[in-house]
Amino acid sequence: MTSAKKYLIRAFKSIVFVLTLCSAVLLLFYLLSDNRQELTFASLVSKPLYFSAFCILYGLVYPLVSFVKKDAILSNPLVDEKDNILKVFSAAGYELVSENGEIMVFRLKNKTTRIFRLFGEDAIEVQYVADLNSVLLSGMRRDVYRLAKHVEYLSQNNNDLNDN
Repeated sequence: MTSAKKYLIRAFKSIVFVLTLCSAVLLLFYLLSDNRQELTFASLVSKPLYFSAFCILYGLVYPLVSFVKKDAILSNPLVDEKDNILKVFSAAGYELVSENGEIMVFRLKNKTTRIFRLFGEDAIEVQYVADLNSVLLSGMRRDVYRLAKHVEYLSQNNNDLNDN
């Protein structure tokens, strides 16, 4: 899938997610409020327009900021480090979904968390880069950076243990 198509899908999902979440919160506040103001035509037209514009802008910017790629340098070739990568992802709550040569795709095990991660945009792709002896992780920013640091740390420490 091309990156433009991935962006459009992620943007659509984030717009729907933000609209749904904000609408639910606003509806809850309105229903729990003691002084409900009378709804007029002007308030029904102007405020939802601003609200929708905010949600659409947020939805268009969010995928650009929150999905990244990060290299994790390995001490050994992928064949030796594959078990460490699987351990790191398993400890973080991910499971291996597919493996195609030098590309592994991981997804979260917890279904509830997957729903709140933009309706299933929780996949992290791990691709081996032989020239650099590294793996390229791509996915949501916070998970990619955290898991890349764990992979590098475990790779370097296992190499130190083997040298002694």
